[in-house]
Amino acid sequence: MVIKGLLWLFGFQLLGELIVRSFGWLVPGPVVGLVLLFAVLLVVPTPQSLTKVSDTLVKNIAVMFLPAGAGLFFLPESVIGQWPALLAAVVGGTAISITLCALLLKWMCRP
Repeated sequence: MVIKGLLWLFGFQLLGELIVRSFGWLVPGPVVGLVLLFAVLLVVPTPQSLTKVSDTLVKNIAVMFLPAGAGLFFLPESVIGQWPALLAAVVGGTAISITLCALLLKWMCRP
């Protein structure tokens, strides 16, 4: 069951990569794959295997950010000197993401 769910996710990621590379788009392939998966799931009922795998991934999402967080300790001095701009980008990007997600949720949950 888990393998079927992972095949759904990796299959759409691969499809997204193929589309991006074919058309030379600047959008990441996994993003295109997730948009395609979303479009398919609007029409097809969500398979139980995909639900199980995605629930597990969401519950453990913090583990996926550990390598990126650990990488901050090994940045070169030239990047560390830019910490105010990096902090502003992280805080601003987070605020924009939260706002857009809230607006999208409000729009999707309207009666």
